[in-house]
Amino acid sequence: MEDGVLMKLTGVFREVFADDSLVLSRKKTAMDIDGWDSLAHVTLMLSVQRAFHVRHCHREIWNSPPFLDGFGRLRTRTWRKV
Repeated sequence: MEDGVLMKLTGVFREVFADDSLVLSRKKTAMDIDGWDSLAHVTLMLSVQRAFHVRHCHREIWNSPPFLDGFGRLRTRTWRKV
C-alpha cells in the first residue's frame, strides 16, 4: 500500500475511533482497536468512501479481507469511483 493511502487511512481511522495515537500497520486487526464493533465498522466504511471518493457494495463491506489488505484496493479500479 502506498504511503499516501496509508497516511490518509490513518487519519480516517483516528477520526472514527477518536484516537490521535492510533497507528495502522498490516499486522493490526479489528481486535487491536478499542471500540471496533459493527457500528464502528459501518461508520469506518462510510468515512473511507467519503475520504477516497469511492463506492463499494455491501459484500465488499462485510466480506472484506483483513482491513488493510482490503483498503489496498483503494488505488486500483476494484472499487467504483464516484
